[in-house]
Amino acid sequence: MSYFVSWSGGKDCCFACYKAISEGCKVTQLLNLRFKGSSHRVDPSLLRFQAECIGLSIVQQDTLWENYEHDFKQTVRPLVSKDVRGIIFGDIFCKEFQEQKHKAWAEKVSGELGVRAVEPLWGMTAERIFRDFIAAGFEAIIISVKSDLIDDGWLGCTLDEAFFDYLVRKKLNACGEMGEYHTLVVAGPLFKKKIYILESKHIKSGKYSQLEILKYE
Repeated sequence: MSYFVSWSGGKDCCFACYKAISEGCKVTQLLNLRFKGSSHRVDPSLLRFQAECIGLSIVQQDTLWENYEHDFKQTVRPLVSKDVRGIIFGDIFCKEFQEQKHKAWAEKVSGELGVRAVEPLWGMTAERIFRDFIAAGFEAIIISVKSDLIDDGWLGCTLDEAFFDYLVRKKLNACGEMGEYHTLVVAGPLFKKKIYILESKHIKSGKYSQLEILKYE
């Protein structure tokens, strides 16, 4: 039986994929729905390269927030076969949210598609996920920060204990579940080869400072 992964290129979906594989799931494909104007700014071609470095194919689709569920179903439905058992999500329980809408949505939509939602990170604290991700050997760079919460000097830096300590001092969620920051995974146990960022620049986009990656290999 095979599984798809709901994919953004960041640490949470990557670690969820890793844990699901470790628990016996056979992952065959990545699914990326790209929000126009999203704070998680990654060029589609870079995500395709990331998937290539991992050794998996990726299906991509542009969408808008108001059309997300429809577009998600339309993208996934043709891929679902009798061999597909479920979709892996990187949802994290966040005490700041009174209602855990992400997980409920994943379960609802997956059920309507005839597959099950797999949530490998659910029940883990943000602090444990952050540290376990690094301990597993993954490397991720910070590509977006909310300007009023995190200094843009962190853009392009590797996710590490120094950044963890910074988040603790600022009393921010360790995994950025309130949109404090976003990452791009460039290396780790899922990867056949590392992604090297050769050229980038800082840009402003609304409330966010972002790393625009111009050249990589």
